[in-house]
Order: sequence, then C-alpha cells, then structure tokens
Amino acid sequence: MSTLADQLRRMGFSDDQIAKATVGGKRLAEAEKARKSQDAMNKTESLYTIELDWQKREGKIERWAFQALKFRLADRTWFTPDFIVWLEGGRLRIVEIKGGYVREDSAVKFKVARDLYPEFEWVCLQRTKAGWRELFIS
Repeated sequence: MSTLADQLRRMGFSDDQIAKATVGGKRLAEAEKARKSQDAMNKTESLYTIELDWQKREGKIERWAFQALKFRLADRTWFTPDFIVWLEGGRLRIVEIKGGYVREDSAVKFKVARDLYPEFEWVCLQRTKAGWRELFIS
C-alpha cells in the first residue's frame, strides 16, 4: 500500500514540498500515522470479528461492519463505535469493544451517544479469559 507521500511524489511534488505539507493541520507523517491507526482493528476488535462471523453463520445476525457510522455528540465531538450489527427485522446494535482498561473519556462518549440515539441497541463489551462480558456504563 502506498503512502500519501508516495502518491504526492508520483504527482510531481518535491520531497521539500512534501515535508512542508499538512493534512488537517498535522504534518503529513502524523496525519498518515493517525489515518492508518484509525482504519485498522486492534487485536481485541479482531477477536470479536470471529464472534460476529459465528453469529452470522448461525443466523443470529444478518451482517456487521467495522467503524461504519459516526455519531455527532456536540460541536467538534464525535463518537465512532467499533461495530454496527444488523439484527433481525432491520434493528441495529452498536457495539463498542474495550480491552482491559476503559478510559473515562471513552465511557463518557459511549454514554452520551447512547442517550442521544436511543433508537439503537447499545452494547459495550470487554474481553475476559472466560469470553465476552458486557460493561454496564451508567
């Protein structure tokens, strides 16, 4: 996969121009790193896809998507849940996956999004040795 810098070189930009380039106010290298980290699943999220694929094979869900929706919480504040899951009858379940530690700002964003958009089913899950357990964020 080519980087943004490679694409700019192919377009005729010099290395000096590329070094000075910014994307969203960030230097090109920082923006590229942030973009890659946002697009990729972490290990815990990848493990959950195994569960989702099993549920789909068993007919418990219709389909799922990774980071397919973005919820506006306030001016310049957004929440992008890890998974959207289509249930029977077209209902949607919003699933947020957490590792061993849940940051306070993450819990607050989840709660605010859940309160602002009650038409969805909201679930926050944490991976344990015994499997997946629901975190009740109140």
